[in-house]
Amino acid sequence: MVGNGKSRITLSGTVAAVNNALDRLRFKPAPGFRGKARLSILTMDLGHTGFGGLKTALNLVNINVR
Repeated sequence: MVGNGKSRITLSGTVAAVNNALDRLRFKPAPGFRGKARLSILTMDLGHTGFGGLKTALNLVNINVR
């Protein structure tokens, strides 16, 4: 994992290792922040699965911080 504690992180590894890291993912807003935030998750297989080259998926998670 690169960038832990930052606004952007990069994960690489086996599917099981990445899933394990994502399972422990926590959103920690800046102190005093209240309002809406969005978590963007871009997944890329680096061309290692199936045919057709590089595959990507984008998932967006809306977060309401109270």
